[in-house]
Amino acid sequence: MLTPQQYAEIAEQFRRGCVFCDPDPRLIVATSKRFRVCLDAAPLVPGHLILHSDRHLGCAGEVPEAWYEELDALRRSVRAQLEERYGRVISYEHGRAGHCLSDGPEHRLCHHFHLHFVPADVDVTGDLHRRFKHIPVDDYRTIPRLYEDYGDYLYFEASDRSMGYFPVDTAIERHLMRTLIAAATGSPERADWRAYRDADLLVTGLTEFSARPLEPYHAPKPQGATL
Repeated sequence: MLTPQQYAEIAEQFRRGCVFCDPDPRLIVATSKRFRVCLDAAPLVPGHLILHSDRHLGCAGEVPEAWYEELDALRRSVRAQLEERYGRVISYEHGRAGHCLSDGPEHRLCHHFHLHFVPADVDVTGDLHRRFKHIPVDDYRTIPRLYEDYGDYLYFEASDRSMGYFPVDTAIERHLMRTLIAAATGSPERADWRAYRDADLLVTGLTEFSARPLEPYHAPKPQGATL
């Protein structure tokens, strides 16, 4: 499905500029009015997806609250479909903390909201508890208010759907969440997306979602609407 040259082009785009402002159309698997869902070009496992905003917003905490019904409906839909396909799924986001930090003008500084979905049954909550304050999240739509109160954060949703907000007020390692999850899934060599060279997992994802696309997004009905 991908020639070596095509994979090299996707990987290079992934490393430079803002891949979420101008995503490769081959990677997009779903869209809504304000958000897209695409395959991660450097997947930790087959089926690794990223939900991101069309508009260049720094993190979920900066997404306008008026957009959260759409965001949460899409988030739930993607997660449910991945669970149906793969079983257990986890989600994570670097909310302006430990981002894909730039190595210089030729490399990206990734301040663009993107939420990862990884088909896996691993839990890194304990690692996060040991280093950061833990704030349980009962409703994903409260993220903007938590961000206003606590600032930069890490977000993790376990395979049992429990959600946690971990405020970060100091410099941390780049792609910390990816590093923890890569180690937990038994593939620590996949932690650094800059050095990632495994085209097979991306080809697997492209093949799977080409054969069985995600169900189209349907906007949530306004409160009080009738059938």
